[in-house]
Amino acid sequence: MGEETAGTFPLLWQEGDIVSLNGSMSNPMSAALSGKSQAAFSFADFSGSAPYNLLYPGSSAGEVVLDGKTLALYSSSESLDGVFSLHHLCCGVRLSLTGDLTLASLSLSAPGGEKIVGRFTPSFADGSLSEVSANQSLTLDLETPVALSGSPLSFYLFFAPGTFSGGLSLKALNPGGTITREWRFATGRTLEKGKLYLLPETAFTSRDWNDGCIVSLEGLTEDPISFEL
Repeated sequence: MGEETAGTFPLLWQEGDIVSLNGSMSNPMSAALSGKSQAAFSFADFSGSAPYNLLYPGSSAGEVVLDGKTLALYSSSESLDGVFSLHHLCCGVRLSLTGDLTLASLSLSAPGGEKIVGRFTPSFADGSLSEVSANQSLTLDLETPVALSGSPLSFYLFFAPGTFSGGLSLKALNPGGTITREWRFATGRTLEKGKLYLLPETAFTSRDWNDGCIVSLEGLTEDPISFEL
């Protein structure tokens, strides 16, 4: 994702990105196109026929693996002429944090049992997801723990959309997991693919401990994720 401008997040291709077309894997995208909103992919060997189903990240099995940080996209066309317009398979939440602690990881779960991460098969007709091997929770470890401050930092998690009977639970943990903060939100709500749901700016401080500090955020706002591809 590029920098937000007036509520719009451009999606930018990166060197090494790979798509699949009817299960055939593309060559990795070149460095010359990295950081741009449009990309061109070449295929060493492709002999498929319509409909032409394009998937990102590329998968020979026609599956997507959702892990909290992957933005999965799909498209389908009856022709190879022209540009493929890609569509989202995920929804997402943005958490903006301030505080005086170091953030090491975020965990997201669906207490109602809905599956939000794992392997899914997408429908190229409507973008719905069918479970292959999925779970109701994920933990996203930061590559480098981040020291929070008075200036908010934004963190994004992407997962399978759906209606969440028990809502969602999002926890922030410091290194070692000795201090946590939990936010619960979206009870009974349907979160739609292609939408980014914005959690209110909140604090993760040394006053937050394991045995409480559960904050209800039912006043969730939302914006479409917009992109140019």
